[in-house]
Amino acid sequence: MPFKNPDFISNTPYNDDFLETKNFLKILFKPGYAVQARELTQLQTILQSQIAKFADHIFEDGSQIFGGNIKILDSPYVRVENVTHNTIGATTNDSDAFLENLSSNILKVYVKTGSTFNELCSIGLTHSEPSGFSSNDNYSILFYNVISVSPAVTNGTFEMRRGYYIGTNSSGPFLRVINPNFASTAPDQYTINPFGEGKLVTVDDGIFYVDGYFVTSTKQTISLYKSSKEDESEKTLNEGLEYTFAEQGIRLFSVPSHRIGYEISREVVSVTEDTT
Repeated sequence: MPFKNPDFISNTPYNDDFLETKNFLKILFKPGYAVQARELTQLQTILQSQIAKFADHIFEDGSQIFGGNIKILDSPYVRVENVTHNTIGATTNDSDAFLENLSSNILKVYVKTGSTFNELCSIGLTHSEPSGFSSNDNYSILFYNVISVSPAVTNGTFEMRRGYYIGTNSSGPFLRVINPNFASTAPDQYTINPFGEGKLVTVDDGIFYVDGYFVTSTKQTISLYKSSKEDESEKTLNEGLEYTFAEQGIRLFSVPSHRIGYEISREVVSVTEDTT
């Protein structure tokens, strides 16, 4: 049956007090009488109730009606500093804001030689995770695929490195791959890995039957990770050859363990939030 938001029921200004037990199937309107807002609201509820009675016979709540296919992709990722850089050095601009305002998902990777930024390759930004995950993992994370490699790259094989710069052109602004701090607790080990490989889960555009309605869901992508703990058994789970120690609160993408699903958000949108 259709879900009835408690904000609608007997609440001003909606007053959607339609009751299934009344068994009303139609609202009739008399000429010469003003139409009430509650009648228009209840009219929609009656119609939706009829649709839901039929749909409940065919579909289970939460059924996938059309599209919504799930894809799992292995993808390289890189951690970048939470501030951007220009040709001079670090700025106060936020890396997350830089990513949110990109006009294209095509980025270029540069290495700085003296004051010159030499292009190494072009990458396609597949997904990004914001900074501020924890005090030990306050980095933006970019999932990407390599599109083309510069002729200057040895053997035509690109590998991400600490200190590389990522941007749209050689004049900046740039995101810089993190240079992790050395971990004094173990020789030749670092507190966090700047790059590695993780898994992305994408759900395509689709239609699902939820709460008596056929709801459209847009394409969504999430990354899978586990948060490291202050536990000896967790300290060897970080990715990479020389990065084998993870402090508490680090996103570890090599050990995902998740159940994937949707969170249903029910809210009233007024003209102040959306003028359309």
